Amino acid sequence: MLTGPYLEQVDVAADTPVRGINQDSGFIRWIRDNDRSIPFQAIRREVVEAARSFVDDRPDIGALVLECTNLAPFTADISDALGLPVYDCVSLVNWFHAGLRPRRYNLR
Repeated sequence: MLTGPYLEQVDVAADTPVRGINQDSGFIRWIRDNDRSIPFQAIRREVVEAARSFVDDRPDIGALVLECTNLAPFTADISDALGLPVYDCVSLVNWFHAGLRPRRYNLR
């Protein structure tokens, strides 16, 4: 999780709310330990609930940024559940690439 010195170097305000996922969670075991015994739907619920808890604690939050690339598969689920915009690293790369290599439309 990016905090403190990392965020200071890019001028992110010190009071910017940041929260990670519990280190003993199924999601962390799924990623860190490659524990595939945990059903994907359980991981999905856990990730959405972690985001919901964060927003419940900070109702002033208007959008979420997921810095972990492993959270990208849950972006739409989190957005649907919370009714907030959710941004992830994969979407950022796709957006950036679209600017470098714009789509050509065949308009004949």
